[in-house]
Amino acid sequence: MKRLKKKVLRKVVLNAAFGLSFWIAVIVSLTEPEYKEIQVKQGDSLWEIAKKYEPYHHLSNEEFVKWVEHRNNIVDGRVYPGEKIVIPVEKKGT
Repeated sequence: MKRLKKKVLRKVVLNAAFGLSFWIAVIVSLTEPEYKEIQVKQGDSLWEIAKKYEPYHHLSNEEFVKWVEHRNNIVDGRVYPGEKIVIPVEKKGT
């Protein structure tokens, strides 16, 4: 009997944890804004892009560059013409 109770309790806990993590994922996806995707042009740098979009974000240019590098998996800090990157500017903001 104890074994059965443990098994049922384990299932209840696992289902509750799964349900909670599902709803947390849904809420997070609904609250995170949709960010703008841009195409890098010849001569662009992350710093220049940060300056260009200054009126549309609340970060310092350094924070902007770090955010873009992290979000787009940019390792060397360089972007290339034609490359599409996500920037921390809400789509509806521009």
